[in-house]
Amino acid sequence: MKRIGILGAIVTLGLLVSGMQTSANTARPVDTIYDFYLGGIKAGEVSIDADVSGDRYRATSILRTAGVVGFFYKASFEAETEGTLAPGGLMPARFHADSRMRTKEQSVEMRYANNAPREVLAEPAFDPRPWQVDPTEQIGALDPISAAISALAPMPRAEICNRSVDVFDGRRRYSIDLGKPVASSGQT
Repeated sequence: MKRIGILGAIVTLGLLVSGMQTSANTARPVDTIYDFYLGGIKAGEVSIDADVSGDRYRATSILRTAGVVGFFYKASFEAETEGTLAPGGLMPARFHADSRMRTKEQSVEMRYANNAPREVLAEPAFDPRPWQVDPTEQIGALDPISAAISALAPMPRAEICNRSVDVFDGRRRYSIDLGKPVASSGQT
């Protein structure tokens, strides 16, 4: 799994469970810790702290390997994002992530303007890859934490499914696709 992909999945799970609201009138802060299991084996812990105040939002998340997985493989990811709530959805202003895996450490910072990253700083710098995209052309794509919030924030039932949330992690662009509703126990 990719570094930010793992963090995005964990943050998405945590925000789904926490039920964060993105409306200024109904905002509830989130401050919790979750255990993450793979095949019944504890693989990590994730903490999530998210808040909405007026038309601004801020969220932080920390993921660390733990249990048996943590004994054999040490990794951690710390990320934070902040931005504004706009009529069209979340608009990130800044995203920062630090990752540590065995002997490799990397920090990624994105600053936004006009609904797109205006600069991406990575330390150490990303190795050039043929599939990399130009950050300034990623208009409307959210950072991984903002994307998780946007994908899972409470909204009218008719708007929850059949949509995509575009994500840019500083190097790759991908989508979280929320497909058609599926009936389960007589409910969709």
